[in-house]
Amino acid sequence: MKLKLSITQKVKAVMALLVVFILVFATNMMDKNHFSIVQDAYTSVYEDRLVVKGYLYNLSRQVTKKKENLYFDRAKSLGEQNDRINDSIRTLIEKYATTKLTSREDYHFESLQQQFDKLWEMENTIKSQLASSTDNLALDELMVQYNLIFDDLDALSSIQIKEGERLINNSNRIINSNDILSRLEMGFLIAIGLVMQFLIIYKPPRYRS
Repeated sequence: MKLKLSITQKVKAVMALLVVFILVFATNMMDKNHFSIVQDAYTSVYEDRLVVKGYLYNLSRQVTKKKENLYFDRAKSLGEQNDRINDSIRTLIEKYATTKLTSREDYHFESLQQQFDKLWEMENTIKSQLASSTDNLALDELMVQYNLIFDDLDALSSIQIKEGERLINNSNRIINSNDILSRLEMGFLIAIGLVMQFLIIYKPPRYRS
């Protein structure tokens, strides 16, 4: 026995299917957007936070070497080894500059570069003098400059942790909201299916006047 549909029932069926199509298309676009946001967040956590954390660690090690050399070996503190350390520092700073910076991070990063520029200027001034004439005051000023650099490195390191946590938390919120949306979508589709079936099959009774 074939089920014959009236024109009204056919229109209702088409409208119901259209609603389902729009719903599926809209949620699919939302899912795609959410996935893109989460993917970008995790990429940023790696490229702009974990990798940068490595840059900061290496910068801190290089400055520590400079500080140790200044204490224990004056020749190394201003000689070829120091030049190699400075080249390594410049390379790390260049790599850091290519990452995505927050406004606060940009402030401390700019400050860090300025502190290094000042440090190198101080080193060049001392190198231009005879080693024997390098007084304790100049060395004390270098120590102060190292501490200023460490302050910026500590601030930048703290930012990496906070930004990484923020990105992960935002991603988790998106994933959780997407899961809830998927459940609602499934329930809505089931409800539409039941309503559509009712509209197609149900025939209102005819009343005789």
